[in-house]
Amino acid sequence: MFAFAIWLVIAGGIGFFSAMFFYEADVAWFEQGFAFGFMATMGLWGMWYRSTWRLHHLYLRNNPGPGLVKAAVWLAMAWCVFTIFVFGSERIVHIWYIFYLTLGFGAMMVFGIKGAELFGLRLRVDVYERKNVGAAFFIAAFTLATGMIWGGSMWGESDAESLEYGAIFEILPSYDDGWWIIPLFFIMGWTVLVSTMALWFYREKGVSGKNIRRDRSIADARAASLYCLACAIPITDAVSGNYYGLADSLIGFSVIALPVLGHEIFRPSTAEHERDPQEPWYYIALGFGAAMASPVLSSLLGFR
Repeated sequence: MFAFAIWLVIAGGIGFFSAMFFYEADVAWFEQGFAFGFMATMGLWGMWYRSTWRLHHLYLRNNPGPGLVKAAVWLAMAWCVFTIFVFGSERIVHIWYIFYLTLGFGAMMVFGIKGAELFGLRLRVDVYERKNVGAAFFIAAFTLATGMIWGGSMWGESDAESLEYGAIFEILPSYDDGWWIIPLFFIMGWTVLVSTMALWFYREKGVSGKNIRRDRSIADARAASLYCLACAIPITDAVSGNYYGLADSLIGFSVIALPVLGHEIFRPSTAEHERDPQEPWYYIALGFGAAMASPVLSSLLGFR
């Protein structure tokens, strides 16, 4: 944690100098330059934190964990590249592709890999040193879910005037550029993801977290991981596409109640009960169902 705090301070300093450089070069506004420098530095931190070159080769022998996490990062980046080039705003051109992809990579490192550790599963200790495959599954899934949300945030137009509450951001010199909409929707979506996962572990009475970390339970890890991805599906849908208004956005986020309700139905009643092998796939089905139900429900309520 101390090393992470040092990196945050360094990233803040680099972000400040980056802001001054881009502003003086008339490339970007001050806050855009700061965001780029800060997240680029945190992306480098993530590459250092995720690296395995400092470990003894015995830690990596018969250990698929590092590969799972690395695959999740690159799969999430591929999704982000696809969304920004195919469905991104027409305002995103030239250097702005690099800008948003750099922010996305940094977000996957900080909010994805480090964010997964909020639930007690540590990358370097549990995955690298203890070769806990279950922990690797969950960290990889949470990282991929984070990337899905960032990619979804880049899907569609970024028009500042379309947001009813966008006026509170008029203090930004770059308000009219609308660049802040993508990080804003990402933060909202990621906050919902963290909340649903916190509810998952709370309703499991801490059993799943302990089983994954201490007992290396693959069944619990698979259930938690696919539940995480299932929740990310409607969240990604909620932050993506055209903006129809605040009410429509709230409907998009509220349908996540479907996989949450599914967990209440399918979770084991006690720690002694074994999980249904099909349980994780029920969550995925509910996640897709929630995403498909959102526009229908919003239209029926007259929000579109």
